[in-house]
Amino acid sequence: MNLIFVALLFVVNPYPQRIISLGPVITEEIYLLEANDKLVGNTIYCQIPQDAQKKEKIGTLMEINIEKIVSLKPDIVLAIPLNNPKQLEKLKNMGIKVINFSSPENFQQICEDFLKLGDIVGKEFESMEIINQTSEKIDSICKQVENLPKPKVFIEVGANPLFTAPKHSFIHNLIELGGGINIGEDTKNGLYSREKVLKQNPDIIIIITMGVVGEQEKEIWQKYKTINAVKNNKIYVLDSYRYCSPTPVVFVEALEELVGIFHPEICLKKTEILNENIICKLAADLANQECEKIYGTHPFLPEHYKAEFSGERWEWGHIDAAGIKGYSAEVSFKKDGTDKKVQVFFSTDRLNSTQRKGIK
Repeated sequence: MNLIFVALLFVVNPYPQRIISLGPVITEEIYLLEANDKLVGNTIYCQIPQDAQKKEKIGTLMEINIEKIVSLKPDIVLAIPLNNPKQLEKLKNMGIKVINFSSPENFQQICEDFLKLGDIVGKEFESMEIINQTSEKIDSICKQVENLPKPKVFIEVGANPLFTAPKHSFIHNLIELGGGINIGEDTKNGLYSREKVLKQNPDIIIIITMGVVGEQEKEIWQKYKTINAVKNNKIYVLDSYRYCSPTPVVFVEALEELVGIFHPEICLKKTEILNENIICKLAADLANQECEKIYGTHPFLPEHYKAEFSGERWEWGHIDAAGIKGYSAEVSFKKDGTDKKVQVFFSTDRLNSTQRKGIK
């Protein structure tokens, strides 16, 4: 009877029950798959989500504490390319199972690693669902940007010396999917120069960094007055979190952020609509702008048009493919003796996300 019980127990629990992660992205993905109850240790750089900070720390990315790992009695150790290969080999020689993950170069490889992790921890269905959802979002984004002008983009991932994202990198993949042109794609190792940037004259400069270094770099670029990105105030400092080694979900978040920079007309800032009066005022202001575009004139003073809040609920498929809910407001005015109307849509999630339904 006892032997039968043990055999059944083995079948029920074929997956590792004690996991150690040696990389921040692996840790975050374990939480994403809700397998964090099996996570017994990670590195000091595993800070996201916040609960990951409470796990036992086994060292840094490049210098792990072998004794600490052994004391935690892991069933498996999940490693990344930044880990010390000699230390990983030592763990293997001690009988500890080590599985290596790659350094992804694009969204497809990120997904492959994620599915691999899902298979290891017994979350195959969950990992596939997340991949399907994020892939659908990316497809939606690509359709919206495919016919838009492609800005030339320089993305700085390191300073002193200057580094950018080469063609075989997921950041390059992000730029392409977002409808931009990566001017640094031809560099083999990412090493670049300001002279090359000046020559290629990017429309947008993005600095991926943390802390004061990013703002300092921005000030340096602002001295080059002939660059389009400088002339048009298109220099952005972005948090490195989304651009280090993202999960499939974070990859989509990074893509949405870049699309908001490349094509602000389809991805704008999130702000809260406060009340009906604000909606009406914004409707009037935006309608005035639309009238100027369409009729080539801007003759309408506030007393010359009327904004009405309809309270109509609507669904708008924004780039996150979530079907954002909002309200509509209508502006009425006279043009050349004819009654005109402009209807403007307002998202309750994104104040500036508007779409002209039509001119009547």
